Amino acid sequence: MLVDFGVENNRRDFNHLQSNQIPNIQQFFGQYGEWCAFDYLIGSKDRHKGNYLYDIGENWVYSVDNEERPYDAQGQFGPFDFAVNNSFGISGNASAPFYPGAAPQPLNLVLANPYNFDIKVTGITVTIQTATTKNGNPNPACNGSQNLKVTQQFNGTVTLAKKTTSSLSQLGTPASQYPLLQMPDLPVNQDACQNSTFRMSYSGTAVKP
Repeated sequence: MLVDFGVENNRRDFNHLQSNQIPNIQQFFGQYGEWCAFDYLIGSKDRHKGNYLYDIGENWVYSVDNEERPYDAQGQFGPFDFAVNNSFGISGNASAPFYPGAAPQPLNLVLANPYNFDIKVTGITVTIQTATTKNGNPNPACNGSQNLKVTQQFNGTVTLAKKTTSSLSQLGTPASQYPLLQMPDLPVNQDACQNSTFRMSYSGTAVKP
């Protein structure tokens, strides 16, 4: 298919485009951003400055030479990176109380896939929140991020079927890949943390298999 991008001498790829040739820089970056989003969504793998053209007569940005998609050079449709941070559900609670110096405790996370297709979870990060509570009230005497540590983040991948919720154990994930939490034995009095509730936040990434 031949696409006419206007007068040849008016076209500049981004390797040869000068800023003084762009009369409306805000419009230029707006169009460029839209093409970047489009190329990301379809998974273009061959993007570089030579793949974007600017027509100095029409003041318009084009994305060209997309032969790598929808199939890559091996004729395979590559993975579509779509899920970042809170696009799928992550939750989890420790199964036993913590005390200073105890062995790290595995965290059997629960994952929820809200989509109508399977997802492959490729990364999960657990973060301990600084604020803690005791009997439902704020407990500023116990610093959560100092008194509870993530000694190992999730270090595997799991595939979650569409519209399902499953724990790592239900998905057959080896225990060696679970996140690990530990309460360190600090050289200060940690009694303020007794019977306290620690809060964790989760972020993760996933792709469509």
